[in-house]
Amino acid sequence: MRSHTPPRRRRSIVPTLAVAAVGSLLLGIGGALPASAAVLPGVIRDVTVSPTDPSLGTQVTTDIDWCVPDGTQAGDTFSLTLSEYLRSLPPGFTLTDPADDTQVVATAVISTTDPAVVTFTMTEYAETHSNVCGSAFIRSGFDNGLTPGETVPFESEANDGTRFVTDVTPRGGGDGPSGDVDEAFKFGRLSDDQGHTDPNDAVQWYVVTPRGPLTSVVLSDDPPAGMNVDCTSIDLLQGERTATNIGGTFTRPTVIVDVQCTADAVSVTVGPIPEGQAVRLGFKIDLDEATGPEGHEFSNTANVVSTEPGGGVRTDNPSRTIVSATGGGGGEGDDQPSVDIEKWATEDGAADGDFDAEPGKRVDVGTPVPVTMTITNDGDDALEDVDVIDATVSGPEMTGLTCDFSALGGPATGTTWDGPFAVGDSFECTGTVPAMEPATLHTNVATVTGTGAASGTGVTDEDPFNTTTPPVPSIDIEKWATEDGYPAGDFDQLPGKAVGVDSPVGVTFTITNTGEETLADVTVGDTTDTGPDVTGLSCDFSPLGGPATGTSWSGPFEIGDAFECTGTVPGMAVGGVHSDTADVSGVGVESGTAVGDEDPFHVTTRPPAGGLAVTGTEGALTMAGLALGLLLVGASAFVVRRRGTVRD
Repeated sequence: MRSHTPPRRRRSIVPTLAVAAVGSLLLGIGGALPASAAVLPGVIRDVTVSPTDPSLGTQVTTDIDWCVPDGTQAGDTFSLTLSEYLRSLPPGFTLTDPADDTQVVATAVISTTDPAVVTFTMTEYAETHSNVCGSAFIRSGFDNGLTPGETVPFESEANDGTRFVTDVTPRGGGDGPSGDVDEAFKFGRLSDDQGHTDPNDAVQWYVVTPRGPLTSVVLSDDPPAGMNVDCTSIDLLQGERTATNIGGTFTRPTVIVDVQCTADAVSVTVGPIPEGQAVRLGFKIDLDEATGPEGHEFSNTANVVSTEPGGGVRTDNPSRTIVSATGGGGGEGDDQPSVDIEKWATEDGAADGDFDAEPGKRVDVGTPVPVTMTITNDGDDALEDVDVIDATVSGPEMTGLTCDFSALGGPATGTTWDGPFAVGDSFECTGTVPAMEPATLHTNVATVTGTGAASGTGVTDEDPFNTTTPPVPSIDIEKWATEDGYPAGDFDQLPGKAVGVDSPVGVTFTITNTGEETLADVTVGDTTDTGPDVTGLSCDFSPLGGPATGTSWSGPFEIGDAFECTGTVPGMAVGGVHSDTADVSGVGVESGTAVGDEDPFHVTTRPPAGGLAVTGTEGALTMAGLALGLLLVGASAFVVRRRGTVRD
């Protein structure tokens, strides 16, 4: 196997090749990428092919150096279209951190297209590390049809269009290995898949006899464990043998004396073999299981017993090892520091007390709110120079901020600590939001900063916190004589509006939301204290989105809005007195507080103009009744509550 060295290193560690099983590799990269996955440009820095003078029939290695930008996310990809001359490529591989090969940095998949494309998919490693760089290698065959001594450009192209070229001048080597013609020889070839994913007929072994004349030859082969002979694939051919055509064209049939074959072994007897000729035995191997994407060595030794015409016997044990194509590599980055701060109302606990959004925690007027901050090192690097601050955005400033670092070896008070703040550790800070006036919003932002001990990278986090006191709801009702307008028609006091005998009085009520919050469940009423009842009371809520008639509305009755109601005080006899109290009620939609208001209204009749003087007993009774009525109305008006009250 081949080790590699990424182009940039903070640690002087030589990574080892780590690969995943095909199933897990394809599972990890075969699923749909995140919707936000990006194709990264400018990642591949260099591509080289070595050796530059390979023998035909051997392998070359493609080395790929890369660096991804900080902020790369899991699922982001980059790719390289490989040289068109590469053959028998592996299906894929993984790149791991050399310091911890359980951490997969990226996965790679090689397409079956021509030319092939290797696509690298980053893992979450890139999200927790900065300056992530690495290298990958692909060891594979190449086009055996190239002309020895003729230089060809092995060109590859990154997904951003950057091209890389290595000039390769192959050397001769023939279709197979060469060897002494008087000795038996063995060589092998791999299937296109090379056993990575398909274990069937993954390897084809060849055993070649010494050159004749030979009376007979027995060729035996019992592959090692994990390799099973495919007896249907046995091939016996005869041809001219020279030192360089062992793997050449053997086309002539040979004399077969005996063939014995099982999954464990094969043995054939052939002969006689003419002078200058040799017999080649070929058979394929099924593997017990696919090898996965890693490179795999296939080794085998045959036994060849040759009998010469003079009776001499020669025994050879030719052996051969072939290696499948493979890929691998690694990558590493600086540990990514991170810190988290959570601010919460102490009495509610961390989960329920985390009031990030307005209006936040609702508290009574005059009630302080103790708060707690939990700070956690949630990164991969210890932190130094830790500092906690709290900035007020609105409302009163928080008081008494202090932190307890003592459990981690720091001070028990204060807001700064030199550290080290170890990965996974936490500490708490406390403070108090002072008591507030009604309808007050307190908003602040707690912030923590620190610096990665190893990376030197500064980190920060912040968390808002909100608390509010409820608004004060209020409502106002004004009742007035329509013909006089407001405020001229606002007859709160006796004797009120003076009207003629039997003259009805049109009245208007103006109701206004004078408070600090929207109201619901608004109801208007009118209670008669003296005289005839108001008739035809009705309100028009329609300009505010409510009904055009009636005396109640579910709301919402917004702050500052107003609507009107109308009614009529019936006409009265001489000396008539009308006194009533208009009222309105509602409920604050935020606070749930009930509010109401009242407004008195008075009407009296005056004697008719030019009328006769009232005399005698009847006149005395009439004047006495009027006086008594005014006295009673005055008493009732004395106890009427004024508007603007909040109902308990």
